[in-house]
Amino acid sequence: MKTYLLSLCLFFNISLIASDVKTIIIVNKDNNDPIPFAIVTFYNIDNPVGGHYANEKGILKIQFPENINRIEFSCLGFVSKSFSLQKELSDTVKLEIGHYMLPEIVINRNKQGERGFILGYVKRNHWRSVGYFKNTEIAVYIPNSLGYKPFITNLFYKLRQTENVKNAFRIHIYKVKEDLFEPGEDLVLSNLIFYLEGKYNSHTIDFDISEFNIEFPLEGVFIGIEWIGLINNAGIKNTKKVNNYPSVLTTYKVDKKYSFYRGVFTNKLWVNKTLSSTTEENTVSNFAIGMKVKR
Repeated sequence: MKTYLLSLCLFFNISLIASDVKTIIIVNKDNNDPIPFAIVTFYNIDNPVGGHYANEKGILKIQFPENINRIEFSCLGFVSKSFSLQKELSDTVKLEIGHYMLPEIVINRNKQGERGFILGYVKRNHWRSVGYFKNTEIAVYIPNSLGYKPFITNLFYKLRQTENVKNAFRIHIYKVKEDLFEPGEDLVLSNLIFYLEGKYNSHTIDFDISEFNIEFPLEGVFIGIEWIGLINNAGIKNTKKVNNYPSVLTTYKVDKKYSFYRGVFTNKLWVNKTLSSTTEENTVSNFAIGMKVKR
């Protein structure tokens, strides 16, 4: 009887710990402004085992999983901060600025600008759209065949959104990794967030980044995009309705497979393929992503 009571009490105690929910706000240490869609990652030793996004007001409600020994808070443009124990966490986590902050980007629909060179895969024939996986980042390599380093003025993404919903995304521009052909360090470390609100039927989404003066390296770049999730007034909404998922178009039959993807919270290794496992092995396709450059 004692053994049964002890086991029952132990089970009840563990369940309380596992179900404990803590509300935290993640802010800029310099001015206490909230950091939109900051990331918390759970680690078991050095292995990422899960995580969550804060909402656009920097607020995060965490239910701590078992068997973790480190909790990391991070966001582009800020220095990451780790805690070894849950009880070390206060209600406010302050992150230091690690890089200069960029102003909010401007979104234009179906306007690819006037002059300059458009590079990448947005002007090619497109084969299909691939359903975008939540908490996943995709990137595609764009080589520099110009022989000089112009400035990147615009980024283009061919996205589709079939429902009248609002999704949040984060932009990435990666250097080429020196020792391996895959995305390396972010070329511009700043929290570049944008939203798709309403229906987009395979339109080219145009982001004007000309004021940032980003050079196009001779070794090329990876242009990436991270789907944060479906947004409503309460924050990030969990949904299993496939129609709410955005999708990205792919090219049809290119010579080289330059597309990569990886998980945000688990298995953060880059994989050199498009998202769908049903792609024919003899058909090489890339994500319909591009950019415009000017001298």
